[in-house]
Amino acid sequence: MYYYTAGIIHVLCVSGLHVGFVLAGVYLIAGALGVPKRLYLLILVPVLIFYAVMTGLGPAVFRASVMAVLVLAAALLGRERDWPTAVALAAGVLLLINPLYIHELGFQLSFAATWGILYLGPLLGGFRIRCSLPHWLTISLQVTLAAQLATMPLLIYHFNLISFIAPLANLLLVPLVGVIMLAGFTGCVTGLVFLPFAEIINAGTGALIDLFLALAGMLNSIPGAAAYVNTPPWSAVPLWFAGLVLMAETVRGQYKLPGINRGKTGLAVVGVLLMLVLIWPWDGTGGRMQVHFVDVGQGDSILVRFPGGKTMLVDTGGRPGEPDEARVTGDAVVVPYLRHLGINRLNALVITHPHEDHAGGVPAVLEKLKVDAMVITDAPGYDEIIALAASFRVPVYRAGTGQALQLDERVDVLVLAPGKGDAVDGLSANDASLVLRLDYRDSSFLLTGDIEEQAQRLLLAGGTDLQSDVFKVPHHGSRSYEPRFYNEVAPEFAVIQVGENNRFGHPAADAVDTLMSSDARVLRTDRDGAVLITTEGVNIKVQTVKTP
Repeated sequence: MYYYTAGIIHVLCVSGLHVGFVLAGVYLIAGALGVPKRLYLLILVPVLIFYAVMTGLGPAVFRASVMAVLVLAAALLGRERDWPTAVALAAGVLLLINPLYIHELGFQLSFAATWGILYLGPLLGGFRIRCSLPHWLTISLQVTLAAQLATMPLLIYHFNLISFIAPLANLLLVPLVGVIMLAGFTGCVTGLVFLPFAEIINAGTGALIDLFLALAGMLNSIPGAAAYVNTPPWSAVPLWFAGLVLMAETVRGQYKLPGINRGKTGLAVVGVLLMLVLIWPWDGTGGRMQVHFVDVGQGDSILVRFPGGKTMLVDTGGRPGEPDEARVTGDAVVVPYLRHLGINRLNALVITHPHEDHAGGVPAVLEKLKVDAMVITDAPGYDEIIALAASFRVPVYRAGTGQALQLDERVDVLVLAPGKGDAVDGLSANDASLVLRLDYRDSSFLLTGDIEEQAQRLLLAGGTDLQSDVFKVPHHGSRSYEPRFYNEVAPEFAVIQVGENNRFGHPAADAVDTLMSSDARVLRTDRDGAVLITTEGVNIKVQTVKTP
């Protein structure tokens, strides 16, 4: 994961970077052997074609190879090298082969980075004279920063990620990758001739790889190395590139902005404006409460975003009956979902009960997000979760009937069940689930974990007001339910979090019929995907997203 946050994921993919390493390797070998310049230029073309075909002719490799061949041809023919023509030709050929390439992230990142290096690089290079750094270092910074500026909007749009450590990480690690590739190639060739010597070379290559991993991990551990932001509208991407062009041409003196002098001031002002376009809180709550029923398959995970901006995650999904694989859902679904919303911090993590399909993703959530507090019940079975929370210094609170969670002054979060102490004795793990009622002005939500008939009857007997606009149907809509409980809730919307074609037969047909008989609109994550319910306290808006 730290390859993403450190901004070095490109070194793991066959890309234009590796084409550059191939070119550099052939250049160095030819120079060492005294090969005439014209001859090694001719050698490079078939080498590039061979490498591109061998690696599958991906968009990034194809783009780099076409551009390299054009540059080499220009050098051989004594013609002027024109990078815009080379970039345009490479893109045109690729899109003629497959017009859908334009939607591929690899295509977008490859051409954006190339444009940034060739267009913005010389501009950044103009500041070298003001630096006392070595020439090779300023050149490396120039290339790295230019590529980062050009790819930033795409990384934010697709991954919601801003990596502040990326320039330093690329500066340190990209040259090391080149050395590793050269050592690996040398080891392979040497192994064909004299295996014992190849083993020595490969041992050194292994040490270099260990150094690479250690440096990447160290850089990623720096506080504030990266941050996740809300997904901006697609229009922010072309605005960013238009702003970059305006910034570059203003600094070059081609255009003058009213009231802004050429040079540092213009660069700073335009740069700040561009950053605001991307990191502006486009998906803020705006005084509304959002409740996200995340599609985690056969499990539960509910994100509550309060009107004031605080967040509460109720359960983390998982795989029922598979404790060793349960955290996969947290890594692959829950954390990416939160990242997509720009969430770096949870004010509360509520675990209704310690079954794998509700708590399996806890390790992933605690590892990758800042969690202010964890809330559990007085029921047994939480020992591993408590120990894990302690290792991350997350305080754990046990909640029971009648208590409230103070997260937003406009929203009442009341614990309806279970009781504390002896009140949980004799209850199954499902029936000891934490039950929450959220009231925001005239809108109400009832989140019920996996409570079954016994717990539902206890709630009915307690005389609690259960009527709610939105009802998280307990235990994935199982047949173990009390019809009077459903009728008492009388929801407008009933959400069933359930996995497609699950082996438990959830949801039960009679449970769904009971809900529909009360005129509730039934929403199911297996059929509808993730469910987002938004309210300003009066009106309720429902959105569903089903991924392929």
